[in-house]
Amino acid sequence: MTRTQAAARPRGRRPAGFTVAELLLASALLAALGAAMAAATQAFCQTHSENIKLADLAQRGRIILNRLAAETRTASAVNIATNRLTILPAPNAEGLTQIKYELDQGTLYYRRTVNGTETSYPLVESAGDVRVGTFAVSRVTATDGGGVLYTRSVTVRLTLTDTAGRNSIPATVTASLRRNQ
Repeated sequence: MTRTQAAARPRGRRPAGFTVAELLLASALLAALGAAMAAATQAFCQTHSENIKLADLAQRGRIILNRLAAETRTASAVNIATNRLTILPAPNAEGLTQIKYELDQGTLYYRRTVNGTETSYPLVESAGDVRVGTFAVSRVTATDGGGVLYTRSVTVRLTLTDTAGRNSIPATVTASLRRNQ
């Protein structure tokens, strides 16, 4: 610097720019802010993933129980076992004589008998991404005016669990048979 440039600058002022200490402090603050943002983003992604799994479990449970309730409401009779609900529909043009919901070795099956031929569909497979934790069937019986015992209502409790076992959705449906409607 020449003598005239030094004299033109006011005393006590530094040249324009940042010191190394200021740059290090700013870098440290930005790194801390970035780490906090990364942690928040990761937590959001994990929570979102868990919510998607819960929604899937709830949707599957609703579909199964809504179908089961609708078929029970139109049934003329039901038979109940520990892990099975057999629905005997009213006479129909399709030739449908029996519907079963059965938990067999961890797989929940939907079985239909039409004109003497049974077809079976797995609703929830034991090797899939969703498992059946509970499938319990119970009923309430009553006696009609003639002293005949009949099923007043059927209650099914279904619990679906994801493969990791962290998420579980319990659901219950109660349906009355057509005789009672």
